[in-house]
Amino acid sequence: MNVLDAESAERIYRELYRTLGKAIGPQMARNILKMGESDFDKTDPSKSLESLNTCLVTAFGKATAQVMVSTSVKTCFEDDRAQLILGELSRLGILGD
Repeated sequence: MNVLDAESAERIYRELYRTLGKAIGPQMARNILKMGESDFDKTDPSKSLESLNTCLVTAFGKATAQVMVSTSVKTCFEDDRAQLILGELSRLGILGD
């Protein structure tokens, strides 16, 4: 089983987008992220998450972006699955140094 399949990546992407939209408003979220919730690319889910993360880092800083991503993962998935996904995101360079 692929740890970060398209469905899992899309859940994280949409959760991040919704959370940010609730915090600062959907239009402001679109302005900051320069992408919409519908811009998720199912053919390249890792790239979609990387692009979203880059926008979050630019807008809020790396530490805040990492908290946002890890919180979204923990919201979307049970403990064991969340830990596997967090490990994969670290491997991809989305989380960690």
